[in-house]
Amino acid sequence: MHEMSLAQSLLDLAVKHAQGQPIQALRVRVGALSGVVGDSLAFCFDFVSKGTLAEGARLILEPVPVPLRCRACRAATTTARHADLPGYEAVSLALEEGCPICGGKALDVVGGADFQLVEIEVKDG
Repeated sequence: MHEMSLAQSLLDLAVKHAQGQPIQALRVRVGALSGVVGDSLAFCFDFVSKGTLAEGARLILEPVPVPLRCRACRAATTTARHADLPGYEAVSLALEEGCPICGGKALDVVGGADFQLVEIEVKDG
């Protein structure tokens, strides 16, 4: 379960930047192809944060669609229109549908494994 090591890394980074202030929330961007299971990450974060500045903090996961680029017209698109599907299924469907601009069927996956801590909310005082 790599969520445990990810949770520990998030905690370490947040505590480092919190400057001794209690942490109320962390906002994390999670790519659809990152392999991160949100519920598992939240469980692991609750576990590793016990007794720290982040104990009880909310973990806000922000899903990031997979970016795609058409080989024919170079148009950029994403799997956002299939956000209700798991990452790999959304990619498969988007590749099957092709480019929304030119209709080309050759699309490249150009990202999707994002995992980024983007905001730390601390308690004022």
